Amino acid sequence: MEVSMDRMAEYQRMSLTEQRMLDVLKTAGPFTLDALSMRVDMNWPQMFLAVDRLSRSRHVTLHRTQSREYVVSVRGVA
Repeated sequence: MEVSMDRMAEYQRMSLTEQRMLDVLKTAGPFTLDALSMRVDMNWPQMFLAVDRLSRSRHVTLHRTQSREYVVSVRGVA
């Protein structure tokens, strides 16, 4: 699979925390916020900030479930 130069440059601008979270979501996601924080071994502030940045850069999406939890997934993958 060929990765565009723009995507590669964008990935390199991410923090290591964001890269790690995105890698986990790509390989094993989607996850609820609680499950994701445990999976990547981050505290809530770190995890929330990384999810916020990834969401604003359109790498991930958040969906609210009927049980009022939020699920994080890689954009374009349900």
